[in-house]
Amino acid sequence: MVQGGPFAGMTLLPSSKEGCYLPKLLGCYESALHEEWRRVIRKRYSTIVNIGCADGYYAVGLARLMPDTRILAYDLSAEARESCRGLARLNNMEARIEIGGEFKGADFAQFPVKGVCIICDIEGGERELLDPQQYPTLKHADILVEMHQITSHKTDSLINKRFESTHHITIIDSTLPAWPLPSVLKDCDELDKMLAVWEWRVQPTPWAILLSKEQHQSG
Repeated sequence: MVQGGPFAGMTLLPSSKEGCYLPKLLGCYESALHEEWRRVIRKRYSTIVNIGCADGYYAVGLARLMPDTRILAYDLSAEARESCRGLARLNNMEARIEIGGEFKGADFAQFPVKGVCIICDIEGGERELLDPQQYPTLKHADILVEMHQITSHKTDSLINKRFESTHHITIIDSTLPAWPLPSVLKDCDELDKMLAVWEWRVQPTPWAILLSKEQHQSG
């Protein structure tokens, strides 16, 4: 069971098919985003679209805390989709989450103009998918996107250029959290404590928080 953070109390599968496991179990996974997830939960969006849902940590976590929100989760990996289903089933959220495979830009048109939050983590594919000129629905949605840097064309510059006229933009850098560890780990050496909260990242992967100026007039 997740021990802390915004998704405390969620039951996890015995292992993760994708990415780190222990930081999720401890509840410190992507801790720099915790306040943002709390904002998302308070906002009560009508629709959450999780593109690149992996094992369903965010899709299921949000479904548990947003009972009136439609939750859609997409991933190219059949193994990831199966893990997401398993996690949803384990938390009695299977009926709440719609799970699909490849998400294409044209699919944005199916969503309402207001009340949509898009969560995107697709290993660099965000540069092609998040294009508001091709997919105008993006101009109205709130978007949380993990940006994967490419030396020849930094994603954050591209995202800023595309959305600066329609969104308030905040960049959140990933950090190694100072997290309260359970007693079983407190007597470990410092390296083991660092490894317990390490998320297996080998390069910076900041998140961009794009809040639609239409939806956040006072922001």
